[in-house]
Amino acid sequence: MYSLLLKYYKYLLILFFLYLILTLFRNLFNIYTLLIFLILLVILYNKDKRLFKKIVYKFFFNSKKNVEIKDKYDAARISLEGINDINNKITNKINAELMNYEKNKIEQQLNFGDYNVTLFGAGSSGKTSLARALLKNLIGKTSPTIGTTKNITSYKIRIPILKRNINIIDTPGLFEASIKGEEREKSTILEASKSDIILFVMDQDINKYELYLIKKLSEIGKKIIIVLNKCDLRSEKQNNIIKENIISFTSSINTSITVVRTVASPQFLPNNSLNSLKINPDVGNLFKEIIETLDDHGEELLAENILSRSNKLGLISKKIIAEQRSVKAKS
Repeated sequence: MYSLLLKYYKYLLILFFLYLILTLFRNLFNIYTLLIFLILLVILYNKDKRLFKKIVYKFFFNSKKNVEIKDKYDAARISLEGINDINNKITNKINAELMNYEKNKIEQQLNFGDYNVTLFGAGSSGKTSLARALLKNLIGKTSPTIGTTKNITSYKIRIPILKRNINIIDTPGLFEASIKGEEREKSTILEASKSDIILFVMDQDINKYELYLIKKLSEIGKKIIIVLNKCDLRSEKQNNIIKENIISFTSSINTSITVVRTVASPQFLPNNSLNSLKINPDVGNLFKEIIETLDDHGEELLAENILSRSNKLGLISKKIIAEQRSVKAKS
């Protein structure tokens, strides 16, 4: 063995030096690649800080987030399976059918559902005008069914970069002083509790009841975008003051809340000619906020929503079984 090494030591030395040279070039190449990569990152950061943060976040944390989302989906499926077992024990056919109906709706949402984006707020805040302007911004046309909202209406749209469709839901206005108004308000709040994103529309400074609703909705994990509408009716200074007040009053809420200014249905402005000047609707920032939120957190919001609804339905099923046993024990 030793004699073989002596015989071929020259070849071994040549191979060793070749290895060193290749290693050196490889390291130099890696250094230059790293430098180019860092320069590109600096350029991207200076050009668009939000996009830079999004790329960094996805690179470092996306895999962990995907695991958390999968865990929530798995937990929801386990919860739904448990509900199915409980429902088989319900003797009242009407109750059993209702529970199965709700369970099937949640399963459908889990597997094939859309992102639900609900417009929520006072009837005078311009929700329907905002729905029209959003749809025109998103798909270039307005749904003929959207008008003054007395019932819950929705419009489905497809954005290529998102995993699911978006369901824009327009709800009846809050704060209507009548029995029918109260009934609609309850159904509106229930619909909002099923949403992935709530567009809480205001046309003036926040009031106590709005703040109460925002707190309650945020407690159940809802992503809330506060939309300050009709900004064309106020000065820049007035809009800034109202926006700062909203941020101040909602700062104690754990959920991060975004405030976006919009002009959904611009008013005519007088000019020097005989005609009035009409400015265009301005909902671009809101459109961007919705798309970026769903792109970054859509699956997470939907998973949280599904899990919450599954757990609530499970509690209702258990309550029905407990009442059923109580009645049986008394008989």
